[in-house]
Amino acid sequence: EPLLSTIPLDSAAYDQAHGEYYALLTERQFFSSEPKLAIANYRQAMRLLPRKARISKYIATIFGSLSFAVIGDPNRGLRLVHEALDRPSMFQITDPWKLHLCLCIHHSFQGALNSVEDGAMRAIALSKTRKHPVNLLPAFYFLGTLNYWRNNLSEAVAYINVFLEHIYVVRPVYYAICAYIRALIYLAQGQAEKAKSVIGIDYILRKRIR
Repeated sequence: EPLLSTIPLDSAAYDQAHGEYYALLTERQFFSSEPKLAIANYRQAMRLLPRKARISKYIATIFGSLSFAVIGDPNRGLRLVHEALDRPSMFQITDPWKLHLCLCIHHSFQGALNSVEDGAMRAIALSKTRKHPVNLLPAFYFLGTLNYWRNNLSEAVAYINVFLEHIYVVRPVYYAICAYIRALIYLAQGQAEKAKSVIGIDYILRKRIR
């Protein structure tokens, strides 16, 4: 905020700087459980941001759409994401797989497993040329958990193992979920000691992260 006050009103950077600020506020307020404020700032961000500000538009669109879902209007949230995908020239989209991962979150809220799977597979397919596949870990998380719910244990393990290899770059809560699922699969396979080992490693690593 102090930096914004130094930008002249007639500067070409004025609107973009304020738009980026509102985009960041959208994300912060979503995670602060203030979805209505997040939506208000999403609208401000999209009003001010130029086409070239694609990263800020991603942030505003993703967290604005999720905020609509949180307040009980999931269809409107989904519409925002689909509009961004349908109008790539307006949003300057070069990484559409990020929006497909956002769709996964929306569909997981609604328990639409087939749509979660479609979104995750689409994200992976669209990002095969990416140099940093670590960004795709949410897709492996979704595919691992939904295959576990479907009792497709071998497929669940394949995706979950990829996720578990990256503890230092994923949120601990999601790592813990995958670790416990992996342990439950070991138990289902009659491998109790391996299950205990996974839980023990998870506990030690999460303590270290804290």
